[in-house]
Amino acid sequence: PLEAPAADKVTAGVEACDRSALQGLELFVETAGGDAPPAAPQAATQPADVEESAPEARFVSLLIDKRPGYVLEYRAAPSKFAHFNPQIQRFLSKFGGSWQTSAAKMWHRIEVVKPLARKETGAAEGPFSVDDEVVTEEVRAELPGIETGSGSGAFFPDAVEFRLCAASRAQAHPCRWASAVSLPFVTCFAPPRLPPKVRRVISDERWCLTLKVEIFKASPAPQPPKALQNCTLDAESRDDEDNDPDIAYLVSTETLPKPPEESWASSKVGKLPVGYGHLLVSRVQFRYALQSGATGDLRASLEQGELSTEWQVASAMPIESTTIDRSLVTMEIDDRAGLLDGGIYMFQVR
Repeated sequence: PLEAPAADKVTAGVEACDRSALQGLELFVETAGGDAPPAAPQAATQPADVEESAPEARFVSLLIDKRPGYVLEYRAAPSKFAHFNPQIQRFLSKFGGSWQTSAAKMWHRIEVVKPLARKETGAAEGPFSVDDEVVTEEVRAELPGIETGSGSGAFFPDAVEFRLCAASRAQAHPCRWASAVSLPFVTCFAPPRLPPKVRRVISDERWCLTLKVEIFKASPAPQPPKALQNCTLDAESRDDEDNDPDIAYLVSTETLPKPPEESWASSKVGKLPVGYGHLLVSRVQFRYALQSGATGDLRASLEQGELSTEWQVASAMPIESTTIDRSLVTMEIDDRAGLLDGGIYMFQVR
């Protein structure tokens, strides 16, 4: 209005001008010349075949950008993904470059990185790409062994994260000092320490078998840590027959073979702590082998070789919230598995 003060007119005009200018404003800021930072390391979907190594060795197959002047580093994953020696949450935001000399630094350089294959991933993207192609390669990163020192908690983290970092910050722009951090990787899965508990479920709604296996995904791993080789089978873990009279009769007549008496002490993975890597377990799988039959016809077919006693591997099953009860995961076996009615089976879970 004409009666408005001149100062108000000027202020309103400036604000209107600023708003109209910002509506179509696009700004690109280019850093110092060179490529964009490397991409975060990724898991190799089909790891290349490598020579057999010792069980305590830790190798992870990764896909990384082929970039000179960069080194591969790892750090412990946070407690959401790792049972053993996880990274303290308040330290995760710190940069911790590989050029730091402190022995307590968060990131650790991987000394042994073996190239396995190289892949061309196509043209680089972005308004300031320099190279025509981005080259990635599959590498095998060698990590320290399970035992990293003395003491009850001196185990290598069971989940780690990776990044590429400039070997020297003087040779790279600060925007390219490090790549993004990878998703957590599990370094090894400890097998379940106890045999699966087999139960028969017979009701009006369903008729099936269930296998319960100990997986520490929804509950903490045993503390203090306990190696598999120090675990023994208790009476509860052996009581899987539910006092079945048919099985008792077959055992008494030596018709039913007994499961092998195995011990983790003589196993190659005996040094692994119980629950190692279990927070990142997403699937479980079982296999089964026909041992005998509750009827004479089945036993006769087995004796004549008409039925196989070889191990049969079932499809892997995803772990869902409805199948977890503290440290036990329940697997339901229905008629799709092809189990024979009256057959007596031995089960194994991984």
